[in-house]
Amino acid sequence: MNISIAVETVGGLSAPSKMVVPSTGFNTDTCMKGSKLKLIKGSVCEGCYADKGFAKVFDKNVRPARHRRLEAIKDKAWVSSWIYIIKNKKVFKDEKVFRWQDSGDLQSKEHLDNIIAVATATPDVIHWLPTKESNLAKSLGGVYPSNLIIRLSGSMVDGKAPNFKHTSTVTTDITKVNCFASLPATDSRWHEGCGECRNCWDSSIQDIAYYKH
Repeated sequence: MNISIAVETVGGLSAPSKMVVPSTGFNTDTCMKGSKLKLIKGSVCEGCYADKGFAKVFDKNVRPARHRRLEAIKDKAWVSSWIYIIKNKKVFKDEKVFRWQDSGDLQSKEHLDNIIAVATATPDVIHWLPTKESNLAKSLGGVYPSNLIIRLSGSMVDGKAPNFKHTSTVTTDITKVNCFASLPATDSRWHEGCGECRNCWDSSIQDIAYYKH
């Protein structure tokens, strides 16, 4: 295997502007829960960030790319390809963190199991998996690699965090925010992108609160 083949096998990499490493993601209309939450006023998926900005401007390119990544999860070489990519220093530049799903969400138990397989094979990397698929996340019974931080996302803005080990919420209360990249630029704590912040990957932080924007 080489890096070109591995990247092609997983459907290509995404390049989220705030992240320190490449990621992957699907179109948001493939989200099982999220596609329904989009229609609910006050939900965290209403006006989804993944459908705005760059993604909206370059929709003709972004949607096909996300669709390729969705189709790629069916490939038997998907797991081994991701392991190869994450271990490749030229791609990851010695970073020890990775984010799954910069858009879209888990598709099945098999998809989740395959992500777990990748995390297991790359123990020196901390994997962050945000998801709203509570049934899939809870089906693990809390048993998954310690380097995989699954953050179960709350459904409503200013709502309670889900009952799970690690969570994320969206708030309009700026004092509760601990994702500083989500803050308005006028806030003294704001910084552009993740930078040196690793809160989302930090297992000691139970909930990550994003500012509603």
